[in-house]
Amino acid sequence: MGILDLFGGRNAAGESGAKSRADDKQPSAIEYVDWLIGYMLRMSRTELTIDSKHPLPGSEGLAPDAAPPCLPDNEAVLNRLKILSGLNIVRHAKPVEGSFEKPREHHVLAITTLFHDGPDMSTCAIRVRIRPKS
Repeated sequence: MGILDLFGGRNAAGESGAKSRADDKQPSAIEYVDWLIGYMLRMSRTELTIDSKHPLPGSEGLAPDAAPPCLPDNEAVLNRLKILSGLNIVRHAKPVEGSFEKPREHHVLAITTLFHDGPDMSTCAIRVRIRPKS
């Protein structure tokens, strides 16, 4: 099992994540984080905090057409956000900041993240900005 196995990239036999998810129905942090960014935009929220001690957004029973594709473990979501932000998936002694972009057809979503890792809890503050494609 490798790092991609944790996030739905490939299974132990080397098959693509789509096939392995169809076979074993494991929640994918990749799918959830993509949904989360869209959820923030649909709800007109440019800032959101993910906390390892609280339920993930979408777990509160949204309408079926607005519900997330899955509800993975909070730590998997925080680790996926760290990977996207260019950070190591370890507990950091001090707050660390990262960023990544999600290009769309006519604009770019610029996402900044701020992680606070403690001995028994982790948080990630997410901020989304929309800028025109240049």
